[in-house]
Amino acid sequence: MISSGAHRVWRTSELGIDDLMWYVVLPYVGYAATGVAAGGFWNAAAWGEYVAASAMLLFLIIGIRNAWDLVVYNIQRSVRE
Repeated sequence: MISSGAHRVWRTSELGIDDLMWYVVLPYVGYAATGVAAGGFWNAAAWGEYVAASAMLLFLIIGIRNAWDLVVYNIQRSVRE
């Protein structure tokens, strides 16, 4: 079973629904799309390249957003302390 531990944190209300989406759901969607693209490459389908490019773009957007979220979180935490 694939587990990230985020569901446990989310159930204790330490992780908002938007963070659950960005840190857990969308990366799993990107991994699934990468697997689908691999299947497309294996079968020499033309759509495999587009799915792979879309997955990489999704990972790029997720990475930029999550990095920005962590920077803002650390700044807010350091201001409170």
